[in-house]
Amino acid sequence: MTDPSTPVRRAPSGAPDVGRERTGLASRAFDALADRFNPFVAYLAFLAAALVVAGVFAWLFSELAEEVFEPTIGRTLDAAVHDWFTHSARTDWATVVATIVTQTAGEVWTPVIAGAACAWLAISRRSWLPAVVVVASGAGSVVITVIAKNLYGRPRPPIADALPPFETSGSYPSGHTLNAVVIAGVLAYLLAERSRRTIRILAVVVAVAYVATVMWTRLYLGAHWFTDVVGGALLGLAWLALVLTATRLYELDRARRARELPAAPPSA
Repeated sequence: MTDPSTPVRRAPSGAPDVGRERTGLASRAFDALADRFNPFVAYLAFLAAALVVAGVFAWLFSELAEEVFEPTIGRTLDAAVHDWFTHSARTDWATVVATIVTQTAGEVWTPVIAGAACAWLAISRRSWLPAVVVVASGAGSVVITVIAKNLYGRPRPPIADALPPFETSGSYPSGHTLNAVVIAGVLAYLLAERSRRTIRILAVVVAVAYVATVMWTRLYLGAHWFTDVVGGALLGLAWLALVLTATRLYELDRARRARELPAAPPSA
């Protein structure tokens, strides 16, 4: 039994579960670097790793962009995939499903769904972090999409092959895919980080399945070329890597500070 006279260190309200934080691989790596050197070195190491991962995805995105405007295998594949989806793969029930799913990743329903999810997470955890992370990641994905579309200005597939809702912005990259990767990835992380292993696996599986379905809808509806949705996924993964790393570093920093709090004096 614990001696009642032993001071008990109490973390501040809203701080992460210190015990849980220490069990994760990221937590152990962060603490090892912080203890071996100092916390600043640990922060720099995590940020450097995130920049490398994001840089790889961004590089792949730019390399794919070169294929978009060259008469190479990229454009040949785009034409073949587009023709198959718009002339061979359409059915009445699939059209209804594609129309509904694609709207969940659009500019109207994405904020509604993400807002409801982060509100539930914020209330259940009594923390503003989920709301801040979702809003920041979503706003960033919109800005990145607008900049990339204006930069490349790629025409969309022929409107004669498209099904509603019709789009008029640039085709590369797919904004629906980018948004789906970022929002689904962030929500999966927030749901999985303090859940048991089964829930963590389920969250990742659902997020991946949702992103894949959104990518399918953009091709099925004739709204994008194949390279558009791949480019949107790559750019979304680059941004997601930075967002999740920043979020994780904030949580690890709070957990470390909570462990270093001085012990509370014994109660009278």
